[in-house]
Amino acid sequence: MARQYYEIKVRHEGLNKYRHIRGQEQSIVNQKARAQKAQWDEQWRRVYERYSLNRPMEGWKAEAARRTVDAQAALRDADNILGTSLSVHEAVDWDALKDHSNFPVPKPAAPLLQNLVPEPTKEDPEHQVKLNLIDQLFSSHRERKIADAEARFQLALSNWDRTVKELMAQNAENARRHRKEVEDWERQKNAFEKAQAEANAVVDGLQERYGSGDVEAIEEYCDLVLSNSFYPEWCPKNFGLRFNPEDRMLILDFDLPMPDDLPALKEVKYIESSDVLEEVYLEEAEKGRIYDKLVRDICLRNLHELFEADAAGHIDAITFNGWVDLTHEATGSRERDCIVSVQTTRERFLSMTLSSVGSEACFQALSGAGSGEFHTLTSVVPLRYLDKDNGRFIGAI
Repeated sequence: MARQYYEIKVRHEGLNKYRHIRGQEQSIVNQKARAQKAQWDEQWRRVYERYSLNRPMEGWKAEAARRTVDAQAALRDADNILGTSLSVHEAVDWDALKDHSNFPVPKPAAPLLQNLVPEPTKEDPEHQVKLNLIDQLFSSHRERKIADAEARFQLALSNWDRTVKELMAQNAENARRHRKEVEDWERQKNAFEKAQAEANAVVDGLQERYGSGDVEAIEEYCDLVLSNSFYPEWCPKNFGLRFNPEDRMLILDFDLPMPDDLPALKEVKYIESSDVLEEVYLEEAEKGRIYDKLVRDICLRNLHELFEADAAGHIDAITFNGWVDLTHEATGSRERDCIVSVQTTRERFLSMTLSSVGSEACFQALSGAGSGEFHTLTSVVPLRYLDKDNGRFIGAI
């Protein structure tokens, strides 16, 4: 029976980024979507801070210095794509995938019950008969005052009885509503905790299946590893992968940025004589060298992250295929070309010390397919194809 897959389309309008997230477990897909959105939101915050027009008036000279600092930081990000991942522990933190949050809705507070007013008595000052000398001399006066006092007392007693009944009814209604609110709250809380437990059980199940070598779990695990990897906002992070249990080979298709996607601003100068800002961009040759290094670094970074994260040792080898989307100048048609393909075993790759050996030397040691001058976007035949339709693995001809 074919396994059900869940899909979420995630988009960020500000960054103009889109990703189609697909997986076997809905809770894991949702978690990856939230993680992707959080990454994009952080990238957008940095972009907004960098280019916000709501900055205080610093003067053109200070503005030029600030933009130069930002430009140099962006170039350092491009240069350090590989280095940033070498100090990070890549293995999936299973516990971090779980939802440990408390039910966010507070328990309804108990109502404030209305205090009952004391019952009036004839000993209360306002109900006592106050007789003067005339009342003492004339019985009719005395009896009328006594009768009036009794009438006032009976009226007060009647009003008290009605008020007490109203307060008791209001208290009873408030208590009833509170019980209903608590019942609803407990039902929602139980549903939340049940869904939370089920989602966390999915994580436990995925961890167990990954540990036992389940093919789909291994692919899901690798997807999580790469999804958690943070790249600059100008770098796409779209990929597809398959694991072949027969030779324990993981095949990864990874979308590479285009040369024009890279940051090219090198410096911003303030020209005092003309009171203008002048932007200084990288030379084409320098841009080409940066792009060539970036492609090698992305390739090595993915190999490093996947091998390093595979704590169970299921993956013996990886084929990395780097792809770009081109527009044919003559016809305007879209083309998708592979410009780099590397295949290596775990043992061979982990024997290299990436932190002390340059990416160019590492790449050459792996005998990857590619012109080396990747900025020319020269296509190569992948060392091994990934068939996304049915998951079959087709060797390059």
